[in-house]
Amino acid sequence: MKNFIHLLKISAIFLTLASLFPACKQEFAEPPSIRLSNIKANTTIAALKALHQVGSAPVKITEDLIIEGIVISDDRAGNFYKSLVIQDETGGIEVRIDAVSLFLDYPRGSKVWVNCKDLYLDDYSNKHQLVIDDQSTEIPEPLMGKYVLPGPLEPEAPIIEPTVVDLSVLQGNTIDSTILALTNTLVKFEGVELSCVDAGATMADAINKVTKNVTLQDCNGNTILMRNSGFSEFAFEVAPEGNGSAVAVFGVFNTDRQLTIRDMEDLNMEGPRCVEDGCGVQTLMSLREAYILGATTVPGGFVEGVVISDRTNANIVGLNLVIQDETGGMVLRFDGNHSFNLGDRLYVGVAGLALSEYNGLLQISGIPLNNAAVVGQETPAIRVATVSEILSNFEDWESTLVQIQGAEISGNATFGGSAYVNDGTGEILLYTRADAGFAGEAIPVGTVNVTAILSQFNERQLNMRNRADVEGGVNPNVDFNETFDNVTVGAIVDLPDWYVINEAGSVAWKGAEFSGDRYATINPFNSGEPEVISWLITPSIDLSEPKTLSFNCSQGFKVQNGLTVWISTDFDGTNFASASWTQLNPNLPTTEANYVDVPSGPVDLSAFSGTGHIGFRYEGNGVSQTTLYQLDEVKVSN
Repeated sequence: MKNFIHLLKISAIFLTLASLFPACKQEFAEPPSIRLSNIKANTTIAALKALHQVGSAPVKITEDLIIEGIVISDDRAGNFYKSLVIQDETGGIEVRIDAVSLFLDYPRGSKVWVNCKDLYLDDYSNKHQLVIDDQSTEIPEPLMGKYVLPGPLEPEAPIIEPTVVDLSVLQGNTIDSTILALTNTLVKFEGVELSCVDAGATMADAINKVTKNVTLQDCNGNTILMRNSGFSEFAFEVAPEGNGSAVAVFGVFNTDRQLTIRDMEDLNMEGPRCVEDGCGVQTLMSLREAYILGATTVPGGFVEGVVISDRTNANIVGLNLVIQDETGGMVLRFDGNHSFNLGDRLYVGVAGLALSEYNGLLQISGIPLNNAAVVGQETPAIRVATVSEILSNFEDWESTLVQIQGAEISGNATFGGSAYVNDGTGEILLYTRADAGFAGEAIPVGTVNVTAILSQFNERQLNMRNRADVEGGVNPNVDFNETFDNVTVGAIVDLPDWYVINEAGSVAWKGAEFSGDRYATINPFNSGEPEVISWLITPSIDLSEPKTLSFNCSQGFKVQNGLTVWISTDFDGTNFASASWTQLNPNLPTTEANYVDVPSGPVDLSAFSGTGHIGFRYEGNGVSQTTLYQLDEVKVSN
């Protein structure tokens, strides 16, 4: 079948030549070779590209223009796809062909001619290409022999030597004449290495077939992206860790400069890196000590540690995170908003980056986002200390997690802004950004434990990660917030000032637990009870001020809407039969989805006054009305 396809291609080639060169005849004593050598180009690649201005509409080529060049791409290893890149002494261009295994017909180093008439010249994100129409459609495989004519292999074809380029020439984001001239040509870099994040890792994601951008850098901090396909044969190979040379086809995507290698032989990096042991792990404390001794840049390598800040609660700007290792902590400032989460363990390439203080807080700044990689998750360690101990060791403990126990918070009603933590040994500022998700929440009164990151902004301070970092105390705006953590699993709910009253049957609200979380539940299934009506009633509520009710509820194996919620202002704990109850209208589970928490939403209680109780009423039976309900996080607040 393959021979048949080759014969079809040969026929197409010679039919094309007959139309291009009608006066040219040649006798053949045997079947002709597929490789040709008697065609002449009548223009250069550079002259052809000049017919189209980057960013303008595609140009149809109507003249009988023929270019010739040497194939510099190679899809044998799978890092090029439906792409043939050729180069002459004036420049390079990409020919898009809707076919794979192009190396079989147009191997690297062979000469080809391109019959450009009726093709379109356009650019894809600033990179010139030849296509079949003004929609950037690839040349169909049956027509590739009409337009792309194969020539002789080496040694007849001249060898394209890569242009040696200094990485400094390719920095910036302007597409100038130098960049356009190098696009789609073979280039070579000397004295380069892969970034510490990429060196020693796989070239791409071979498991998920995902393209990976790796960073090629020189010893002066100049960088360029190298794109490696997850479908390439070398995707699973380990990237070289040394310094040396790299050969690749240069390209652009909008303003990004990028490289595409043909195979791993394009990389020759066996020499020593720019910085001896430059990819060694630097401890955060060693960087702090280096700064004290006068260092203004990170001497080399990368840092590894666990993220102790929480970007999702926004008590830290989007460019920053705080990382902690076994020796200390540090603020890392990226060149864009990152997506790393609390508990991520990171490797971060930091060699040569700025090491400086911002209003007293030491940080590494200007970190490219692709210099960091998540290598695991873990729970950060927390140091328990008094305020006095913190203040005495602040410079060494800066940017680490601490917990102050048995303290009180004063100076502000809500977390947003400045408050102060005092544990009897001293006082320290607790500062929360206005953008933090918990900034508007009330600060609890009474004794609390405070977990926070030690930070500075001209003044030493604590920065919480999220609202859970303050435990204990009493919310001055909350009558109660029952999490049912103290219920006994499998027993009827027995909590201070709560009531379980059975109006019918013996099935009652009980304590339950799943994955460490306790809650109240009721389920008459298999009880055989002909009727079940059970109430779970809250402690008293002071309704002299407007209040709201909220809770979470889930259901399982729904057959009936068995839960309703009520309020009474004359129930005294003993007069259930004579008390008056008014039904409320919270959000409750209404679908058949099992064990999905449904927030009740704020239920307005402002229409009621005096002293109130909330009643959760379950109605069903043990035969056919057996829906299970789970109740948690019952809260009444101002």
